[in-house]
Amino acid sequence: MKASRIVRAGAIALGTFALCFTLFGFVPSCEKELASLYPPALKADLSACAMNRPVVKPTAAADLSKFARRLNGAWELKMRTVQGITSDTRQLSSKLYFDIAPGAGGSLAGNALLIEESKPDIISRASTKRNDGAQAFWDVTVAQKGKMAVSFGMTESNGSKAPPSITRGVREAEFSELDSVFVSVDKSEAWDRVIVTDTALVYVSCQRGVIERYAKVSGQKPQIDGLPVKMYWQKRQATRLHASVARQGLK
Repeated sequence: MKASRIVRAGAIALGTFALCFTLFGFVPSCEKELASLYPPALKADLSACAMNRPVVKPTAAADLSKFARRLNGAWELKMRTVQGITSDTRQLSSKLYFDIAPGAGGSLAGNALLIEESKPDIISRASTKRNDGAQAFWDVTVAQKGKMAVSFGMTESNGSKAPPSITRGVREAEFSELDSVFVSVDKSEAWDRVIVTDTALVYVSCQRGVIERYAKVSGQKPQIDGLPVKMYWQKRQATRLHASVARQGLK
């Protein structure tokens, strides 16, 4: 009888865990309730900062194509918490785009783009800091790192205009697959933890006390104003250069 109750309780816990993932992606509130039921490496709130770096024990071999499919597409900011204060993301338009394709030598390569700005005609809450807008562009590389991990690196373009407080770049993170979730745990990076599921992209910074959660809005090859990510950025840079030259000519 006792064994039966334990099995039943375990089944309920696993069912609730699956429900959180199915309905909400990776949701901090679900995580808080179920923190004891899954590996510490998948903690997506600031409680993760109080522990030593967890050992990530992959449950599946790393698959470059699967990782790229997870990341590729358009993501929209749904939650930003800074030092325990939650910003009203309804006042922000923050989108992150990834466009990664097969490269040389079996690796993957592509680009990432961040566009963030305040929405017009919105009265800001006191808890939401002023946002003067940001655009950042990265060259992205993804390569196999042994059988059980992938190496993911982002190199920021010189024309990027994003303060460190909202950058999404990582220099060289190592991702492993754990219970169908890709996770990077590295305190040497700007983000201590990055978690990628089918529907959510979560960033955790212990030093800055920041948690951000993006929801996937499209898995298709991203386009902005009808242009692929790289072409959009090149056009934008050319427009900025032209405007700069025109201003110099007026002086």
